[in-house]
Amino acid sequence: MASFSSSAADNISDTDQNEDGLISQMQSMHLIEAGADKDVKAILLQQQQRLLLLRHASKCPYDQGRCPITLHCASMKILWKHIMSCQDTHCSTSHCVSSRYVLSHYSKCREEKCPVCAPVKDAIRRNYEQSQR
Repeated sequence: MASFSSSAADNISDTDQNEDGLISQMQSMHLIEAGADKDVKAILLQQQQRLLLLRHASKCPYDQGRCPITLHCASMKILWKHIMSCQDTHCSTSHCVSSRYVLSHYSKCREEKCPVCAPVKDAIRRNYEQSQR
């Protein structure tokens, strides 16, 4: 499969986590300002989860519907495959445009405290470090 960080993001102009761990990690992140609106927090959490799920789908070795890591793997693999070739800025495929947007942002983002990217990068780094022990 194509690289997570750049291939899908180009269409819009390293280890896995289980679903429960992903959700609890994202909920425990404190990079979102305490006074932020609940809708903003929900959107940030959704973007973070989408990035991690797409990353998982791009790397998952299991066949369609057989992934023991997350229930979303099969649908994310379908979305990932679609994203790899879609260049329609008004695509009607569910989650395509928003996923390409957040992937594009992630691949270009250099902000250390970005409320979307920093928690994702931290989760990936922590998971990698745990896998090296």
